[in-house]
Amino acid sequence: MIQIQLHRALLLAAACLVLPGCSVLTSAGAPAAADALATIPVGRGPILLAMAPDGSRVIAASSDRLAAIDTATHQIVASFPGEPNPSSLAFSADGRRLYVTYLFTDRLSVLDPATGAVLERVALVAGQRPGGWGGIAVSPDRSLAIAANRERSRIAIVDLTGRDSRSVSPDLRPRDVAISADGRTAYVAGCPKICSEGAIQVFDTGTQRFTGSITVGNNPYRIVLGPDGRSAWTANLGGATVSVVDLASRRTIATVPTVPAPTGLALSADGSRLFVASNAVGDVAAIDAGTGRELGRVSAGRRARDIVVAPDGRRAWVSTGDSVVVLDTASLTGGAD
Repeated sequence: MIQIQLHRALLLAAACLVLPGCSVLTSAGAPAAADALATIPVGRGPILLAMAPDGSRVIAASSDRLAAIDTATHQIVASFPGEPNPSSLAFSADGRRLYVTYLFTDRLSVLDPATGAVLERVALVAGQRPGGWGGIAVSPDRSLAIAANRERSRIAIVDLTGRDSRSVSPDLRPRDVAISADGRTAYVAGCPKICSEGAIQVFDTGTQRFTGSITVGNNPYRIVLGPDGRSAWTANLGGATVSVVDLASRRTIATVPTVPAPTGLALSADGSRLFVASNAVGDVAAIDAGTGRELGRVSAGRRARDIVVAPDGRRAWVSTGDSVVVLDTASLTGGAD
């Protein structure tokens, strides 16, 4: 029991080492942002966010609870207990399922996002000790999920139909995953053993083999794909940059300076605007996804860890300390077209 508790403490401490301002003991509240439309307390951080595909709700996962926020009223419409220390959230494309990984377990939970009820649990491939799972992505047809485990340098390929999984070891320590719109390709972002440069490994979900690698910035923490499937962006924790990636040529075509310690990354549905949140200083920046030009920046409060954007691009939700802050994106872009 003592060894398990020590292992959990080490995992949590390791997670905090890469998140400036993270505390394993306390979660200080975030001051209200000057441009905030609302500040919604949701529980002890760090807080993760997921946007329903239709934009009607945002799910906020605190250390031990899930809160469903109505995006029209900015009110919590449901709150239900969750397992401790969630590490990643993902909605299914139809919005009927919510997939959650946890820092200290070796299972993927499938929830009803309306009630919080656990519909099923799928075992993830594990080593001798449980835990370490982070970023997760789900295929549009809801048949496949891929979860990253940075600590063990592996990904879990989860057959959601057969409810089982297998392990694959990439040539990096994976932190986040994205799956293409056709479900045929996954992009796994992380660090080689020496992380002066990060990488994206390209994974064929049919053959379940890696087919190539793309160099990106230092310590990629998040990856998002463009709606046309031709571009990707990574938020690089170690470099205060965003890498712009051409997926056809499999190369980074631009490196854009951005907020320090970028842990939150979201793309507008039309692919025109990129939004980046800083866990270090609490700033949120808007970037023109086509040119890489920063359009504006505001403070959202301490520990702006995660960010999601409405389908129409008009609102952004940012997790800060123990709250979710709602921003009008026009305040970020200065009304730029």
